[in-house]
Amino acid sequence: VKLQEKGTAPGVAASGEADQYAAVRRIMTSIGCAVEDAPEATFSGIKITPGPEIVTKPSFAACPAEYKSRFPEPSKIKISGRSSLVVEGNVVIESLDLDGALVIECEEGAACGIIKDLTVKNKGWKKVADNADSSPEYIRIRGYCLEKNETKKIVFKKDGSVEGYTPPSPKSATKTPAQATAPKSATKAPAEVTAPKSATKAPTEVTAPKSATKAPAKATAPKSATKAPAEVTAPKSAT
Repeated sequence: VKLQEKGTAPGVAASGEADQYAAVRRIMTSIGCAVEDAPEATFSGIKITPGPEIVTKPSFAACPAEYKSRFPEPSKIKISGRSSLVVEGNVVIESLDLDGALVIECEEGAACGIIKDLTVKNKGWKKVADNADSSPEYIRIRGYCLEKNETKKIVFKKDGSVEGYTPPSPKSATKTPAQATAPKSATKAPAEVTAPKSATKAPTEVTAPKSATKAPAKATAPKSATKAPAEVTAPKSAT
């Protein structure tokens, strides 16, 4: 406690957990998710930012670079400061408004679970101060216990079923590709711009070779050239 007052990180269980949650929040906000910070709280004299508590298992995201693919539309992700989120397995969260506690699991071997247009608001989880000597050691070293008042749980199962959630219908998911079938309009453009017909007419109109052949016929100077020698026959007068 005295070290924290001097500006040194306390390095206890409560602050370590809070720092881990803060790291995940920072990653999510860096890609565009809206994640609020909870108000500061004090447990056993240690000040921490208790939430929101976001736990992403390695099967969901093993490094910060994978968060973009797990939250492809980050502007549609909103998590309040009092919320708790736990995600495990092959899951993609497209849009979520969370104000409470949510646990999402995807069983190994199951198809990718997609969360879309989901709003969760419940009592959630709450940290309660606990300094009793009779409490377990993992509680005493933190100075609080976690009360799980209400939780929404979603499980994507290997057999294809989903527990606790109705996935988006395939029809709505396939509308976007169907509307963007631009090949039809793309094929019309070449049909309208069939310039080869007009291109063939131009050569027939400008058939300069005919006029070119007439010019040599008019300028057949050789005939006049042969007459000149006939007129100047000077040898007769010489004899």
